[in-house]
Amino acid sequence: MFMAMMWFFKLETLLLIVSLPISALRQSFYLQTSIAKIFPLLNLRQQSARRARHALDKVQTRWISHQRDGSLILFLLHTGLRISEALSLKLSDIELSERKGLVRVRQTKGITSRVVPLNATARKALQDWLAVRPETGIFLWTQVEKEPGSPLTSRTVQRILKRIGTAANLPHLTPHVLRHTFAKNLVDQGVGLEKVATLMGHANLNTTRIYTTPSQKGLENAVEKMAEG
Repeated sequence: MFMAMMWFFKLETLLLIVSLPISALRQSFYLQTSIAKIFPLLNLRQQSARRARHALDKVQTRWISHQRDGSLILFLLHTGLRISEALSLKLSDIELSERKGLVRVRQTKGITSRVVPLNATARKALQDWLAVRPETGIFLWTQVEKEPGSPLTSRTVQRILKRIGTAANLPHLTPHVLRHTFAKNLVDQGVGLEKVATLMGHANLNTTRIYTTPSQKGLENAVEKMAEG
């Protein structure tokens, strides 16, 4: 459990830094509007004005990308979805309210294979992303800088995780590690294997049992308790 909690702490602390609050985005829109009003007064050349607006657009787009990246990692960390499942989600597969939410994970032919409830952190991550998500496209996770609204690819997600993992000193951060951390935390908190298997989409309980293997830290704590007694 110690290792899993360490992942949560390091990742979520980092995501507070790389994810942009909505208030900052609003400030960006305000700044852009203000500059548009000031340019004529300063009698600047139209070309210079276009360059300045383009630079602001790039900064704003980058901020939105950071919000998406942070929200996606938190979403994976708190749902345990496979990356293929997460990137296949459509807006219509999400149900969100203030106090509850869920995602419908579908098979290849669109048949719902399981329903995963969303905890408060996952709901907040989705709400933050949906507030700035490009309005085009039917998929939940989309491109921002290139072809806005087109589906996000697994290769792009791998690059995102590599960048954020390096910044958080977690060089082996992958979608599978996030999924594994989700399952390990459930088991460590005493959730039954049947429930964990259902949430993970495992057809065989033996697959889920790998998460019951105690960590080295857990074994050390068990031995130390003997000395304390």
